[in-house]
Amino acid sequence: MKMLRNLLIIAALAVISITAAQATQPAEVIHTNRYVLTGIPVQTNLFVNIEIIVLDAGRNNGDDITCLHGLVHTADTFLPIGTAMLHRDKKIHSVILINRVGHGGSSLPYGPAGVVFGDITVDDESTVLLGVIDRLTANGADISELIAHSLAGSIALAANDKLVAAGTSFSKLGIEVKPVNSTFPAEISDPIADSGYYDAVLLDPANGYLQWSAETGFYVTLDPYSFLYFFLPPTTTLTPEDLVSLGYIDKDPLGVTLGVLGMANERISIQSGGFSRKHGKDITFSVGQNDGNTDLEQTRELSKYVTAGVDRVVVIRGGHSSYIDMPYEIAEDLGH
Repeated sequence: MKMLRNLLIIAALAVISITAAQATQPAEVIHTNRYVLTGIPVQTNLFVNIEIIVLDAGRNNGDDITCLHGLVHTADTFLPIGTAMLHRDKKIHSVILINRVGHGGSSLPYGPAGVVFGDITVDDESTVLLGVIDRLTANGADISELIAHSLAGSIALAANDKLVAAGTSFSKLGIEVKPVNSTFPAEISDPIADSGYYDAVLLDPANGYLQWSAETGFYVTLDPYSFLYFFLPPTTTLTPEDLVSLGYIDKDPLGVTLGVLGMANERISIQSGGFSRKHGKDITFSVGQNDGNTDLEQTRELSKYVTAGVDRVVVIRGGHSSYIDMPYEIAEDLGH
């Protein structure tokens, strides 16, 4: 009996030792690298250089996830949740963050077309997104998911329209689209936009958000305090100084701003049924439970519009941009 008791004690100590070792194991080191994809087409004879930020944990296998940011954000806002997804989900090979045209390290458009930054539209941005995905795929990326925040949801839907017109779709390419707190196209009524609120606040020169320069044309930007007010909850620990030092804020073309926030006749138009059974229903919309900019019922209407009748909407925690300061919670809510 004494020998048996000793064996049980030794076994128990071994389990405790293994558990303690697991608990003290350091988290995987996440590597962050920035690259520039040159010569991505915007329009005929108009190009842009797009900065991507690649996060990886040194894994040899797994899926690659792409993230596209929204209005006046930059790809750097995805650094916390990109890290969280890699820590939580061992099936991920890398997380690729895309800086939109003129944001972060991405260039202004160049070429002989005579189009400036402020003229860029949501349609142009969808062309750029497809060009980036083509370039990444050609370089060996195995993209399984596109997380598209806020206005980027409209960009992703417009890009899928282009794919459908070409006889394919994101679903057929093996890419699930996940719009997070998406904006609404002209086909979906948006009481906030239709009330003229955005025009009154963002586009009134007296408020200082609408800017102009000879190089860029008209664009919209936010000061750090307005960024906090519009996108993050009052409980955030981020300060205006943090937003600037972390590179979270940038300008947006007036054309894009009107395309997602303007009156119904100015907002981008999206085809119905682009994610129907015929084209593959790999799309899931997410709405923050405390998001004051996005409406749950509208998002359900949008989901049914693009899927031909299927409600593919999930409610996630936080507000409009809570993936910034609730990265592990939102990573879990998004299935990682």
